[in-house]
Amino acid sequence: MIFSTQRCAAVLKLAFWLGIATLGISSAQSEVAVSVSPQAYAPDVREISLSFSAPMILPGQKKTTAPATVSCIPKDAQLKIAQDGWINDRQWSMNLSERLPSATLCTIALHDNLQALDGSRVKAGPWSFNTGGPNFHPYDNDERNFGEDGVVFFYSTHPVDKSSLLNNVTCRVGDSGAQALQWLDDAEMFRAARRRHPYHRDVTALRKDYPNLLAGRCPQAPLDNGAQVTITVGKGVTTPWGATDASDSTTVLKVRPKFQVWLRCRRNIPGTGECDPRHGVSMHFSALVDGDHPQLRLPDGSALKSNPRWGPEEYIGPIAEGDTVSVVLKGEIRDIDGRPLSNPEVLRKGFEFGRFPPYLGIPLRIGTLPWKNSQKIPPLWPVVVRKLDPQLEVRQSHVGGNEDEETASKAARLWRSVAALQTEYYQSSKPLPRLEDFNWPQTLFVPTRGGEIETVGVPLGEPGLYLLEVESPAWSAYFTTSDQEHDPKLFSQNFQNQDEYRRAKNFMWRASRMAWVQVTNLNITVPLGSDKDALVWVTTIDSGLPVEGARVDVSTRMASYFGGEKRMRKAWPKPLPTWRKVTIMKATLSFSTARIWPWSASAGMTLTPDKGSAIPFLIVNCSGREKRSTFNACCANIA
Repeated sequence: MIFSTQRCAAVLKLAFWLGIATLGISSAQSEVAVSVSPQAYAPDVREISLSFSAPMILPGQKKTTAPATVSCIPKDAQLKIAQDGWINDRQWSMNLSERLPSATLCTIALHDNLQALDGSRVKAGPWSFNTGGPNFHPYDNDERNFGEDGVVFFYSTHPVDKSSLLNNVTCRVGDSGAQALQWLDDAEMFRAARRRHPYHRDVTALRKDYPNLLAGRCPQAPLDNGAQVTITVGKGVTTPWGATDASDSTTVLKVRPKFQVWLRCRRNIPGTGECDPRHGVSMHFSALVDGDHPQLRLPDGSALKSNPRWGPEEYIGPIAEGDTVSVVLKGEIRDIDGRPLSNPEVLRKGFEFGRFPPYLGIPLRIGTLPWKNSQKIPPLWPVVVRKLDPQLEVRQSHVGGNEDEETASKAARLWRSVAALQTEYYQSSKPLPRLEDFNWPQTLFVPTRGGEIETVGVPLGEPGLYLLEVESPAWSAYFTTSDQEHDPKLFSQNFQNQDEYRRAKNFMWRASRMAWVQVTNLNITVPLGSDKDALVWVTTIDSGLPVEGARVDVSTRMASYFGGEKRMRKAWPKPLPTWRKVTIMKATLSFSTARIWPWSASAGMTLTPDKGSAIPFLIVNCSGREKRSTFNACCANIA
């Protein structure tokens, strides 16, 4: 009995210590650690995963219920799950088909009574992450709008927890210390927003268009014009549900200038820098005007027509050269914030337009005129002048059928150089012919009125090719002394130095006063067809019938002459124009992208056929493109 009592006591003691040990072991295994991803700030979420430190499911049971619930706010931020489930006995994952929108806050909560396989408890959550804050940033605060009152407007893509704004948004002026913004109520914000949104009638209308608009004032106000202000939005600014950004953001603003006005010329007269009256003037204010804009009046008292629009107000003519417009004010001009003009003297002195310089121009430097020999009215070639000498000196050379080959060759080379100026910039890198080498056997004097724009006619004589050069001392003096600016890019590409540019400019100026004119009663056309051939048709202008016995040669401006059935270049199939005598003109083709047509100028005369006339040259313009090669400005010789 004594033995049994002692044995029983020993068993109880052993059971006690075993219980204590078992309790310790159970306590050590009672909690399973969990690793959750993502957490905190995660702007681009495509997967949510949980990793456990102990087995949670039996092998092969991957379709077991998810261990946690993932919920997101706001309500429109719904999880679009592509696939979720257990990867193995310790890892669970949820893959999303679309990334979560910004300012989304998600919470991951484990299911109640979640245990590992051995019965151990799992560490409790919950865990959360967000895809960013409300995107709270300064809005519409450019130099035109950010005023001396220091009011800064903010906008966000999502609602903002207004309590989080306190001490999280600061204003620093220049190098001074940063201070927290003072936030405005809706009534104060509406008054401050009037200069930005003048068409909103009340706060309700403003809120309808800008539901998340807020405004704060820098405590350093009033601010100096032109001062630099730094606005810092801290990462503590959150949505009402707690979504926040990962870092602070900074915006630098500049206080608007004083209320000013400018009268600006819309376009200057080339070569003079004065205002061109044909294009009017614009009036520009640095802020919105409270009331109507001033009127601009001409010297005769008539008001200029205005073209009001969002921005500068434009005033257009008709305005005469040299006119000075005055500004009619209906009282003091203020902006919608009540600020007076800081430069009213601009309006008091008005605006003066410039005067046009002398002008000499030849509308067409290459062309043809019909010739009529039955009457004594000569063909006239037009020249446009303005405020020049009482008479123009026109030097004239006539290349006729009896001219020697050397004279004709000089004429052709000179014509090609003049024609090159139609499309190329000065051609300074290529040798230009010396005009002094050309003979000018005849000089004409054509009278002008010497006033405003007028067109004068240069009379021409017998049929043939004429080279004309118009001289005017007044035009020469203006052109050579006016400050004609050059294009720096073209200057660097085409000229080595200023002297080379000046020589090319002088040649261009002289060539601009020259013209090649064909006087004829014959007409040349070059129709194009689809069989890689071209026909040159020589006809009388009045009847349109082919001229018998005509011979056609073609030269390009690259000084290449062709006749008969020769090819222009080996790379080209057969673009040589040939003449055929037929009464029905059937077009055939040279190039699909080519265009060939005659230059012509009508003198308004009735033409008389003259099949006995023959002329040495007829100018046509040939242009096209084949294998990156361009040809244009061809001269056709008809005899």
